[in-house]
Amino acid sequence: GLNQSYQKIKFKKVEVKQEISELASNYEFSCEQNIHSIEAIGLMSLLSDNKIELIDVRTDEEYGLANLKMAKHIPLSELKERQEEIDLSKPVYLLCQSGIRSRKAIALLQEWYPKKTFINVNGGMSKLHTYADLG
Repeated sequence: GLNQSYQKIKFKKVEVKQEISELASNYEFSCEQNIHSIEAIGLMSLLSDNKIELIDVRTDEEYGLANLKMAKHIPLSELKERQEEIDLSKPVYLLCQSGIRSRKAIALLQEWYPKKTFINVNGGMSKLHTYADLG
């Protein structure tokens, strides 16, 4: 027949208090956040009004190659220092080249202004090239 035996092992509970003091410099941005977004073609219908605040978070070099005249240029690297330049009384749309950096910008802005809704332009300038005459 079969014999069954077992051994019971007890572990002592050891409480360790660890704190995260800084994030790793190479952490990945999570796209699982609840971020409002609009397709590039949808943004085009809003550009004729002066009822939105459009923030371009691309680098100076990228902005110099092509931009939307009504967009306020605040590079992602300067966002913290220049956040007061954003008109929060209007709906705020953020764009970059593809939509990734603008998502990062929105994550930062949501930390600083948790009650404000920010909208990402999906596809960024790469998609807008299809629909707009860019300067």
